Amino acid sequence: MPPTTSDPKQRIQRIILDYYQSIPFEPTPPDFTEWLQTISPAERELYQWMGLDTCRSMLAFRRYCFRKWGHRLEPYLAERLSLEDFRFWLTME
Repeated sequence: MPPTTSDPKQRIQRIILDYYQSIPFEPTPPDFTEWLQTISPAERELYQWMGLDTCRSMLAFRRYCFRKWGHRLEPYLAERLSLEDFRFWLTME
């Protein structure tokens, strides 16, 4: 386990990274198409050009899919952060 840091943002970011790496991520073309409809036309054009394979690494796309599939970050963090860090995270959102 990595050493404990005194910076709450670093602790929280480490746990969030663990969260996103702990869930298998295999979006489908329909997931990609649905996500594109939720963003601005300028972003949509860019991400369509980039394509599904490139966008798999985009945090916004991952968040969209995880929420769609019923995964929620808040309960994950609530189980793993101290109460103080969890409250700090809530103010960051």
